[in-house]
Amino acid sequence: MTYPRDLDSMMMKPAVSLQPPHSHNQHLGYQKQFTLCRAVKMGKWAKYGKKYKKEWEKEDGLREWISGVPGDDSVAACKILEQYDELKLHFEISKDEEEKNYTADLLYQMYSDPANKLYLAFLQPVVSQVNRVNKLFESDRCNANRLLEDLMSLYKSILQRLMMPRTFCTWKAVADYDVNDERNHLPLEAVDFGVKFYIELGQSRLDSGIVHTVKKHGRDFLMKLLQELQQRLPSNINHLQSLDALTPETVLGVRKPRLQELSFLPKYSGDIGKLDGQWQRLATVSWPKDVINDSEKFWLTVHSHQDASGERDFKEVGQFALSMLSLPISNASVERVFSQMNLIKNKLRNRMQHKSLENTLHVRAFMNRNNMCCREFDPTQEMLSMFTKDIYTNVDEHEYVEVPDV
Repeated sequence: MTYPRDLDSMMMKPAVSLQPPHSHNQHLGYQKQFTLCRAVKMGKWAKYGKKYKKEWEKEDGLREWISGVPGDDSVAACKILEQYDELKLHFEISKDEEEKNYTADLLYQMYSDPANKLYLAFLQPVVSQVNRVNKLFESDRCNANRLLEDLMSLYKSILQRLMMPRTFCTWKAVADYDVNDERNHLPLEAVDFGVKFYIELGQSRLDSGIVHTVKKHGRDFLMKLLQELQQRLPSNINHLQSLDALTPETVLGVRKPRLQELSFLPKYSGDIGKLDGQWQRLATVSWPKDVINDSEKFWLTVHSHQDASGERDFKEVGQFALSMLSLPISNASVERVFSQMNLIKNKLRNRMQHKSLENTLHVRAFMNRNNMCCREFDPTQEMLSMFTKDIYTNVDEHEYVEVPDV
């Protein structure tokens, strides 16, 4: 695209003022250039970004450019690669202003170095994979065994790019592999840096020494990532793999294991005979189809199932399965509880008792897991019957003060 002579002054204007006679493509091009000023927030251009942000986001083409890349979690690296030439041009213009901008000059030198672009081409797909798995662990609703498979799959994929070819029979063997033993390492030229790296390498004219340095940095990055992932692998992989036996398709299918084959069975402290009988009878009941695809709903249904006399005939096995599935997979849910606690028990409510705080957290967790607003909650008759004067009197005199009936 051809830029007019007064590009500097034009970029100082809000993007919405750029109208024909320029073509539509030129118009969007100017908008992109001006948005870069907002993104980097350098010098006097920062105030324009704050003032005209909403106007820019009204433009369809510009809004799509600002937004993330669909299907790609590594937005920062991907956007830099996608707009590499535009960013380079922007910093070239910025550094030549009347008032010298050291930051813009430094960034222009970085963008002018093709070795940096080559390294970003290698880095972006790797960061995308790591971010995808990281987001899975931040989810409140997830299958523990599937999470383990995703984590181990990521770890194994990085392992295969750096280490000598080897066949692993179990996830435990993958986790125990010695990544620090140099005898297991591939030579630098045999390391897989990804297809984007090799495409960019073919388009660049870098010296072999520079390419060797970039590859060395890339290999060091993968090695550090591999070591960090290995430290975060769970030590009880066998127990987590056994949780797959609690999925409805396994419990009700032909692959259903025997109770004694479950590695977490020693955690149960109740009547093993009763538990085994209920485990054997699970496949003999016609369970609702809408709970088969959700482990939590399935075991809640199992736990509340009643026989002809009205007694819960799967109480023990349902409670045991739910207790195992309730184990936190990551600290994300725990951190959210602390955040909720700080919002509830603030400076104005600093005398709130522990029981009230705990109950409020339970209510919020229930609403959140069921995607429900408090206005949509319909209390049961049993709940309503408990709203009497007795709720103001607590048996724990150390924590509560009795409130007289008014």
